[in-house]
Amino acid sequence: MRRAALLLLLSACASRTAPPVPLETMLGSTSATPSATSKDAVAKRGYVCPEAARTVLPSDSPSTAAPASSSGPAPSASASPTTPKAMVMMRETGTDIRGLLPPTVIKRILRANFPRIRACYEGLLKRDPNSKGLVATEFVIGQDGHPEWADARSAGTTVVDEAMLDCVERVFACITYPAPEQGRVFVRYPIDFQLVE
Repeated sequence: MRRAALLLLLSACASRTAPPVPLETMLGSTSATPSATSKDAVAKRGYVCPEAARTVLPSDSPSTAAPASSSGPAPSASASPTTPKAMVMMRETGTDIRGLLPPTVIKRILRANFPRIRACYEGLLKRDPNSKGLVATEFVIGQDGHPEWADARSAGTTVVDEAMLDCVERVFACITYPAPEQGRVFVRYPIDFQLVE
């Protein structure tokens, strides 16, 4: 009888499931691989890049350059030669990276893709020449090195132009990174866009 009660107690304890782990905790931990519960806690949001649109990670070169197809237009300048030239300034501010992929690698790859991101802002300038502001893009790099999603409408974003935000999300979601050592990597990458003369 005691043995049956003990077995019943043990089976009741084993059937309990752990509560979902918040994204912050999951990505900040150093455990080998997130559990299924943790994986389910990461809801996809923003833009998910189709597999065919992903960039190719350059082969073992010391400096990661942008893919050939990603070269964008030169910095914008006014059309008239008599007016002063205006330049697009992009400044990263307050980057937050959590996970097992070196921040220097992530930043180098993102900077190599600045021409593509700049093209999104230049598209906005054609519609509204006085536009400026911050776009804080959040994304999660999966275990294969591809972002699972990218969201440019996170807290801190001050740009309200939907076309620009869609464009930025498409760029961020389709960039390829080296596979993290383990688990996923959460990145919050704010860029301040300005037009300076």
